[in-house]
Amino acid sequence: MGELTPDDTSYPLQQALLSYLDSRRKALRLYGEAVDSGDDAVAAQAKAAAEDASRALEELKKLSASNH
Repeated sequence: MGELTPDDTSYPLQQALLSYLDSRRKALRLYGEAVDSGDDAVAAQAKAAAEDASRALEELKKLSASNH
């Protein structure tokens, strides 16, 4: 299976999935760091990343529904 290019119909779906996974990974890493350090600022960053992941997931759902 080859790499998708921007003109592929599945490209937006792939990008939304990658955005979701990246944001979720970032949130989990930051939550772990916040627990270890007790730093409220890091916890706020983790929450923001989790919210980004939620938005990306909603976009992913929309794109997935429109591809079927």
